[in-house]
Amino acid sequence: MLANVLGGIHHFMGPLWGAIVFILLQDYLSAIIENWWLLFAPIVIVLALFSPQGLHGLGQRLFSHQRYTLVRDGLPERPKQIAPFDAAGETADTSTPVLEIRKLSRHFGAW
Repeated sequence: MLANVLGGIHHFMGPLWGAIVFILLQDYLSAIIENWWLLFAPIVIVLALFSPQGLHGLGQRLFSHQRYTLVRDGLPERPKQIAPFDAAGETADTSTPVLEIRKLSRHFGAW
């Protein structure tokens, strides 16, 4: 999860860069302080606040004019008003259940 947060999810190289940075920061910070998470957590928080696209998105903004991504640019506009759902005037049959579950169980362990 941290590799995705660090590297970014909009490009397939993002999690790879995130994993590399995570391993390098972990090694470097653990050599400095025993509780390396105390230094690592603020770094992740600052990166998430200032670069929501992760390290890969930050690199694209700083060093590249082209933007290669897995998602399209921009979001579609939100409609001014959402029309209520109309099921063509059909009424639901209240005598039959909408969902029926039988023999539901949950098991933990090897059994």
